[in-house]
Amino acid sequence: TMSRHGQKAVHDLVLWSAVLIACGAVVRCAPFLWGVGPHWWLHTGQIFIGLGGPVSAAVAPAFAAAWFPANERTLATSLVWMCQSLAPSLGFLAALGASGRAGLHGILLVEALSSVAALAFWAFAVPK
Repeated sequence: TMSRHGQKAVHDLVLWSAVLIACGAVVRCAPFLWGVGPHWWLHTGQIFIGLGGPVSAAVAPAFAAAWFPANERTLATSLVWMCQSLAPSLGFLAALGASGRAGLHGILLVEALSSVAALAFWAFAVPK
């Protein structure tokens, strides 16, 4: 099993990754909320998401090793990977129903809210 220090390190790494992703998702909403030029905000937000994304994509085995006994690690890793695959799939399905600027605004807003909710959950509900 992973040491207590290792568990805290994984927790903090995921927390900072979630901060970058949530900030990026919120920044991408700026053109719709404040009416500023869209390209700069959308690209900047996507850069933040790109910086935090690899950590969230690669953390499943470390997360499983830190918080689950050996006989449950495969299931824990599988559930994390399933969620990571399911979320973008739902986003693609939502995009089918979106049309025009209002549809894009709605999708970006839902992504921002879900990112902030995930960050809050990780920061306050997941033990270090």
